[in-house]
Amino acid sequence: MVRTANVTIDLRGQAVLRDGTEMRLSPTEYGLIAAQPGQVVGHRTLLRTVWGPGYGDERHYLRTFVHRLRAKLEADPKNPEVVITVGERGYRFGLPAAMFYGDPYLDGRWPGTPAA
Repeated sequence: MVRTANVTIDLRGQAVLRDGTEMRLSPTEYGLIAAQPGQVVGHRTLLRTVWGPGYGDERHYLRTFVHRLRAKLEADPKNPEVVITVGERGYRFGLPAAMFYGDPYLDGRWPGTPAA
């Protein structure tokens, strides 16, 4: 499970919830949101991972699908908290991985997740 802002991604069940309601994502949209959550993923890497090895320069595909994801998942798509553009480097889906993996107070939990 990955939680950020108002969105929960169930990687095992391949479900995405926004404010507790399951969102219908296309396989492409899900592939983008589930790609290395919390890490910056480069444009070329995303294109090749989601669309296939023959892709790499079609950044307009990414812009189109990121726009769709933001419309579905963000409380305010113009000020995204779930699907973040990281300059010319690519996109990050969710909180930075360092906030999860590097914080000893979380004990391997995502921020906002209650302790067991």
